[in-house]
This record gives sequence, C-alpha cells and structure tokens, in this order.
Amino acid sequence: MKVIALIAVAVALAAVATYAQEPVRCRSPREFESRILEIDPKREFEVRGHYAYDFVNERTSVFEEVRNATGREFFHRIHIYREKKGYWINLKTGTCAVEPITWKFHRIEVPENATFVDQFEVGTDAIPGAGLLINVWEDKMSHARWFGSFTARDCIPVDDNFRSSETGFVHSSFYDVVLGISDPNVFIPPPQCQTGKVLHHKKH
Repeated sequence: MKVIALIAVAVALAAVATYAQEPVRCRSPREFESRILEIDPKREFEVRGHYAYDFVNERTSVFEEVRNATGREFFHRIHIYREKKGYWINLKTGTCAVEPITWKFHRIEVPENATFVDQFEVGTDAIPGAGLLINVWEDKMSHARWFGSFTARDCIPVDDNFRSSETGFVHSSFYDVVLGISDPNVFIPPPQCQTGKVLHHKKH
C-alpha cells in the first residue's frame, strides 16, 4: 500500500509540474520592425520586404518585393485602419493607388482566448545560448481561425497564420525583428496618393 501511495503521489507531482510548465498568454511588442515573408495562396503571389507595425495607431507599412507569375515588382504598401484606407505606391513608376479598407486591423499578438498548443526549440538546448524556445498558440473564432508562434522570452512574433472568408489563408513570417519604429514617416502616404487611382478590389 505504501508503494502504491508513493506512486500516486509521484504521478500527481509530475502532473502538477507538467501543468506548471504550460506558458501563460504573453504580450507581444506594440511597435516593431522586421523583415517579412508573406504567402497568400488566394492571390497566388509571394511578398518579401521590410515591415513596420504600429499597434497603438493601427497602421502598417511594407516596402515589398512581390514575386508572381510575371516576375518581380516593388511597392510601398501602407494601411491606415482608422482612416479605412490603404495605399499602394509603385516604387518604379511612383504612381499611387488607393483602396478602401473594409476589414479589421489584424493584431500580431496572442489573442485573449488563445489556447497553448506546443513548445519547441529552434537550434539546440545542448549548448547554452544556441537555441531559442518557441511557443505555439491557436484561436478558433466564429468568423476565422488563427495560429501563431512567439518566442517564450519577450513574446517576439515568429509567424502568424490567419484564415477568414474575407482574406482567405495568409501566412506571415517575421525575422530580424527590431523593437520600436525607427522612422514614423513610413506610415505617411506621399503627395501623389491624394490624387491616386481608387481600387475597388481587395488586397490585404
């Protein structure tokens, strides 16, 4: 009986230890810059570029290289959600197209109701400082599904995956992340956007 009791205590302690290791929801940076890779199968093109994210003012900026079936194009894409406007500046021609934003600002963060899914090491934990611990989260909403990865330390975004009826499936990977915004002017549309052509189809 003592052996059984000891086993039961050991199992209980192991369960408590396992539960204690499950991470709690973290708070991601409110402002950051990074290099970004976006893949949107619905639009059938790949985007690489420099990304700036401003949570407080709900705006984003991407200096992007678009790779599609016809080759490569370069744009500066600005989304200002509070004004419900998006701007596409062709960096080769200087022309600007304006689009209405009808979708909500997508926050790069762990949602309130997200569920912890998994944890893994990038690199190795065999050598101190040679690995990076990553937490994976998931959130199933009524209108969409999201899952993403963040560093266990400081909650730095690694990737963001989102699917809804408005956007389709969009995957974004973030790397070379730097906290803060080095140049707030990246969110200001150039003068030619004031008379830019209005787009009536969606680009996200």
